[in-house]
Amino acid sequence: MKFRAAYGVILLLAIAVRVALASRPLWFDDLQSLFHGLWPPLDLAVRLRGTFFQPLYFWFLYFLNGHFDSLLAVRMPGIVFGLAAVVGAAAIARRVYGREAGVIVLLILALNPTQIF
Repeated sequence: MKFRAAYGVILLLAIAVRVALASRPLWFDDLQSLFHGLWPPLDLAVRLRGTFFQPLYFWFLYFLNGHFDSLLAVRMPGIVFGLAAVVGAAAIARRVYGREAGVIVLLILALNPTQIF
C-alpha cells in the first residue's frame, strides 16, 4: 500500500511540475510543432511522409488547438506523452527489478529536466 501512495505522490508531483512550467515562453521546437499541428490531419500525413516526424503528436496538437486557444494547449501533447513515458518506464522497472526500482525510476524521470522540458 505504501508503494501505491508513493507512486501517486510522485506522479502528482510530475504533473504539477510540468503544468506549472507550461507557461514559459515558446521555444523554436514548440513553434515548429505548432506549425505542423495547424495542418489538417490528412495533409499532415502526406507532408510528413518520408521524414522522421511522427504524425500522432501533431494530430493530437491539431485536435487540442481546434478546441482550446491557450499556451497550455500547445504544451499538452508534450505533457501527456512525457508522463506516459515516465509511467511506462516505471512500470517496466517495477516488473523487471521490483517495486522499489519502479519508485526510483518514477522519481528520477518525474524530475529529470530533459523529461520536463
